[in-house]
Amino acid sequence: MRGMSAGAPRTFVGRAGPLTQLHEAWAAAQKGGPVTVLVRGEAGIGKSALVRRFVEESGVTQVFRGTCLQLAEDSASFLPFVAIMRDIVRGRPDGIASLVSAQALGHLAFLLPDLGETPGWDDHARVRLLESVLALVARLAADAPVVLVVEDVHWADPSTADLLAHLVANLPAGPVLLVLTARPPLPNQRTAALPADLAGAPDVVTVDLEPLDPIETQDLAAARGERDPGRVGAVHARSGGNPLHAHALLDSGGRGDAEHLLKQLAVPVEGLPAAARRLVHVLAVAGHPVRQPLLTTVSGLSGAALDAAAAHAAGIIDIGPPDAGGAEYRFRHPLVQEAVYRLHVLPGERTRLHARFAEAIEADPALSPPIACYAPSETARHWLAAGEPARAAAATWRSAQDGRDLLSHAEQRLAELRRLITLWPRIPDAERVVGVPWPQVLLAAVEAADDSGEPDLGMELAAQALAEARRRGAAEVAGAVRLRQAAMRRGLGLPGVRDDLRVGVEQAPVSGALRSRLLAAVAREHAIDGEWARAAETAALAERLAADAGDARAVAAAAVVRAGVATDPVRAAPLRARAAALAVEARAPDLAVLVTVDEAVLLRRVDRVADAVEAARTALEAANNAGVGRSVGARIGALLAAGLVDLGQWDDALDVLEPFQRLGHGRVDGWLLAAPRTHALAARGQLAGPAYEDVPAAGPAPGLPADVPEALAARDRLPLLHAVATAHLARGRVAEAAAALRPAFVPVVLAAAPEYAWPLLALAAELVALRRGRRPEPDDEPAVRRALAELPVLGTVQRAHRATALRALTERADAGTAREAELAAWEDSPLPLPLGWALLRAGEAALVRRDRAVAAERLARAGEIATELGAAPLAEAVGAAVRRGRLPVEAAPAATATPLAGLTAREQDVLRLLAEGLTNRQIAARLFLSPKTASAHVSRILLKLDAATRGEAAAIARRLGL
Repeated sequence: MRGMSAGAPRTFVGRAGPLTQLHEAWAAAQKGGPVTVLVRGEAGIGKSALVRRFVEESGVTQVFRGTCLQLAEDSASFLPFVAIMRDIVRGRPDGIASLVSAQALGHLAFLLPDLGETPGWDDHARVRLLESVLALVARLAADAPVVLVVEDVHWADPSTADLLAHLVANLPAGPVLLVLTARPPLPNQRTAALPADLAGAPDVVTVDLEPLDPIETQDLAAARGERDPGRVGAVHARSGGNPLHAHALLDSGGRGDAEHLLKQLAVPVEGLPAAARRLVHVLAVAGHPVRQPLLTTVSGLSGAALDAAAAHAAGIIDIGPPDAGGAEYRFRHPLVQEAVYRLHVLPGERTRLHARFAEAIEADPALSPPIACYAPSETARHWLAAGEPARAAAATWRSAQDGRDLLSHAEQRLAELRRLITLWPRIPDAERVVGVPWPQVLLAAVEAADDSGEPDLGMELAAQALAEARRRGAAEVAGAVRLRQAAMRRGLGLPGVRDDLRVGVEQAPVSGALRSRLLAAVAREHAIDGEWARAAETAALAERLAADAGDARAVAAAAVVRAGVATDPVRAAPLRARAAALAVEARAPDLAVLVTVDEAVLLRRVDRVADAVEAARTALEAANNAGVGRSVGARIGALLAAGLVDLGQWDDALDVLEPFQRLGHGRVDGWLLAAPRTHALAARGQLAGPAYEDVPAAGPAPGLPADVPEALAARDRLPLLHAVATAHLARGRVAEAAAALRPAFVPVVLAAAPEYAWPLLALAAELVALRRGRRPEPDDEPAVRRALAELPVLGTVQRAHRATALRALTERADAGTAREAELAAWEDSPLPLPLGWALLRAGEAALVRRDRAVAAERLARAGEIATELGAAPLAEAVGAAVRRGRLPVEAAPAATATPLAGLTAREQDVLRLLAEGLTNRQIAARLFLSPKTASAHVSRILLKLDAATRGEAAAIARRLGL
């Protein structure tokens, strides 16, 4: 049996149901459909024991196992998959080179360097690694059924979380079972959302392990020779039905306070021979599985002595089969490891063993787990525990710096740098010891905080870094900090962006990479404000300076800006291709992502909405794959969702927005995410329901600012003003809506982002029309008319918004002609909802001139659009017009306002296909969705229908007539 440690738990009771679930999932997987199982339960409840028993009973020959470690959250990337790769290599004498392509083998070397040289970073390195893992699993499954086990996913590092999510969503067709175990997440745990997301996915079978009941505890006690009902009852009460605690209580005679339980977990160690105790103590200090060479170096045990010690400790530790690096030793349960470390390893011994681990790994990094960037962080952990902050700090800095060139997340670098900042005051002559000036450490932390999507922390660190840079006269550091600070100000909606850049340019040397990067940021600011010529000129200068300095990243950054400021998609294409190639060459994933983001922005600006949506979707995927999704993903998600809302794909837009609600992001990014959600809900007529009753009467919708800061760029400010006005109008607050739009009537602001200016102007004109005849008369009309005359029109959608604005401002005598012009303009656009409203108004105009046939045709089309989109306000307006005109037209059904069984239109589509027996992947293919999006829809459908299974949901669908 490959990849699993031998040995059964001492007693296995009370798990017949969960064990059956695992066997049923395995049977389903063997029929050719990949299955994921999530086993959940508290520490000691028996998750690992259940998985081991299943593996023993299943007879599977290809089972590979990895474990997430608590220490890994701040250090190693992909840690459990390193163990899985080693299991795979160990289980195949011919290795894996024959299973995958040479390119895939190179990418798998990021996980296991023994496989050869990695190809280095490019803009698809992370996704190629994920796809290479999938390809390997598929090839293994072609030989024989495969079980992959990843334990303790509540401790998954960010990179592991990405790979797990990718595996769950894209497991290859074939006999593959992915088994994950998890504890309930801890408060504020960064990866806490992962088990919750997995548990909510319809394609994941969730197995919840409950505490043993009294009868099951009695069976466990009987197997241990305890049959006294009174003592067994006390054990059950004090253990809470936790099997591991019950074992400890039975060993102790029934005492049950928490500290005593911990002591009892470590009792078996007390009777071990000296060598076996030493082996167990060394493993406890290691904190994770240890291979034989490192264990021998630290413990001094080798050969027959190590074998004898391991045999005596067989009930406490497991030993995996050997590979080229030796056998691996691990505790059978992490709680036992904790108990031994806290209660058996005395402080002096603890210090000595931590120091020996650090010395051994520093002397030979190959002794550490074979994962890139792991040895420095491992030595840092041990030196810190050994009371050696200076040596810990030096190792921490090496680990943080090495992580830049690997596929680790910025969050991991930030955690290490924050630890280093904490250590710094404790170290005499820290700069000499660590080998880097203090301002440079602070700058690295500022950059990591910005990259991790924590701008508030980044601003605090930036203030500290600037103070130190001024005190030291470190102009280069100060300029680099101001560059990052300007970007964070932009994300937080704070003033001073241009001031930061201006001061940075003034203080930077007249040539060099830093000045180039600052000028590139200045060029981007010019572009944001619509100063295209100045932006292009400044970006070109930045690129020349970068090339002269020989800084590949600075060259790429300037090239990205040059491509981003191009105003024509055709002319921009070669510039984008060159910028992307330079970003790859510079190993700058964040810049590579920006290339595609800028493409989406440009396509939206020139009215190619559908193309902009696809570009934004590509950019979001690239950001996640490059590990920068947290820092830039929210803004891309907002851009993608806004395009989907325009196209009437509201369910898809809300699907895009939903994951970001659990992530931390800057204030402006949060507002931008709320804007498309506001528009989608307003279009559905869902913005004034019970969920919004707690919104203050003077405020907009949840997530939007009450006051949009003037410091925001037009590209951010205009959509936010539009969303705020839309929220007010949806709740009947016309005057507040009009007031919200007034700050936008600045020509330079409107011209900087016409793609957002035109829909805002159309709404402003509608508000002028709504307020006519009211006292006091609105004073917005002159400003709106002036903007309509001055703002350029770049495409059919903008032309149609202009037609809507002109129609709204037209006097009643010319209303019919204006409505016909508006309808003609929207007929040429891809946006369905504005077309529906234009059809309604043109139909009403036809009624006025008594052209009933034309009115009926237009209102019927408007009703069809309302029904298809689920646009309740439009449906109600169409129905009212039909009734007023007494037309022989079936109005949009009332169900549009309240979707069937509470389901959205897209969810009804998914439910129909689910009722046909289609899998999530088949549903995704039929509706042109991603498998993950289809799974999310099915999950929400089950929740809304209160259905326990897909079959039950299908039965409900048939009863509803779907």
